[in-house]
Amino acid sequence: MTEAFGSPFVSLVFAFAQHDGKKIIGDGNCLPWDHLPEDMQNFKKLTMAPRVMSNIATPAIIMGRKTWDSLPRKPLPHRKNIIISRQKNLNPPDGAAVFDDMGAALQACDHQASVIGGAETIDLAYRFANVIFASELLGEHILSRNPQSPCYLTLDYEKDFTEVERVEFLNASIPFIVREYHRHGYNAEANLKKLLA
Repeated sequence: MTEAFGSPFVSLVFAFAQHDGKKIIGDGNCLPWDHLPEDMQNFKKLTMAPRVMSNIATPAIIMGRKTWDSLPRKPLPHRKNIIISRQKNLNPPDGAAVFDDMGAALQACDHQASVIGGAETIDLAYRFANVIFASELLGEHILSRNPQSPCYLTLDYEKDFTEVERVEFLNASIPFIVREYHRHGYNAEANLKKLLA
């Protein structure tokens, strides 16, 4: 799949841990693991870094309503916050917009859009994305509690994407690896090490 002229660069950005043989990315409106500052710093870099041009307009982040509800600070600064929701009475503050359709949401972006969750929103954006940045938390007993409302990533993205670069954070409070994947046929340089430097 190639980017259409005028369409934004779309990446999927998420973190997961293995749980019951599946990729868990959330638990209700919370992350299922303890605060991981290194991953939060990476998230900021990956969702704010210019990807397409040096004079890029404000990059966008796209999320579902539950992810929006989970944010401790709304909207996330220095990014256009876009919420996918069918709720008619959702009135976000200035700096955020609501759409009920992924295509319309992408049309509202300038040159860069990072889709950050939850699983259903990532599913909706999957066909538009050429790059995935996936952080995998390593080891046992990562989850801070037994998940009550686990949210699992169901995409088998490794059949459509190839890993092109990785950065390891093995000395973090929870060891993890960030991987950059490119969709098959997407010919571009890997950027992960540069973005996280």
